[in-house]
Amino acid sequence: IGRYATATDILIDSSGNVGIGTASPSSPLHVNSGAVDLALLLESSDANVRMQFKDSSSTNGSYITGVGEQLVFMTAGTNERLRIDNSGNVGIGTTSPGRELEIAGAAPGVRLRDSDSANDYGELIYNAGVMIYRADQANVAGASRHSFEVDGTQYLQIDTSTGSTGGTGSAGAGNQYVELNIGGSRYKLLHDGTL
Repeated sequence: IGRYATATDILIDSSGNVGIGTASPSSPLHVNSGAVDLALLLESSDANVRMQFKDSSSTNGSYITGVGEQLVFMTAGTNERLRIDNSGNVGIGTTSPGRELEIAGAAPGVRLRDSDSANDYGELIYNAGVMIYRADQANVAGASRHSFEVDGTQYLQIDTSTGSTGGTGSAGAGNQYVELNIGGSRYKLLHDGTL
C-alpha cells in the first residue's frame, strides 16, 4: 500500500505482519520512522488516552494511560499503581506526589533485598507517626546491624544482635562511643560507660 506506484508505506507480508516504513516487518506491527524520533502518537479527544496490555491468561489486563501531562500505570484493569506527574515526581499509592518519590499507604514501606540470600532484606516503614528501620528482618544473616556513615566513615551503628550502639573512633583500638552534642558542648560516651 503506497502513495505512489514506486513507494511502499504500509506492507502486509505473507505471515500477516504489518510494516509501516519497513518492507520486512518482524512482528505483527513493525514501525520504522527512519530519522524521525517520534515513531508512534496515540491521541484521544478527551482527557485520557490509554494503551492496554493483555495476554490469554489475564482477565482485565494492564494499562499505560496518559492523563494530561502525566503518565499513569495501571494493573488488574484500571487500578492505578504508579504515576509520574508533569514535574517528574513519582507517586505510588498517591495521585499527587509531593516529592521526587512518594509512597502512600496504610503503612507504606520500602524493602531492600540482598540477592545473595532469598530472605536477607531490610525495610523502611512509616506507620502512625513511627519511623521503623529494619535490618535482616527474617534473621538469616549473622552480625546484622544498622550502620550510619558519612563520607565513607561510620559514625554510629546499632548491633541488632545485642542492641548495642556506638561509633568507631580514636578513643582506643576497638573502642566504641556515642558522641553527644549538649548545649554546644561535645561529649563522648564510651562503650564502658565513661563520659
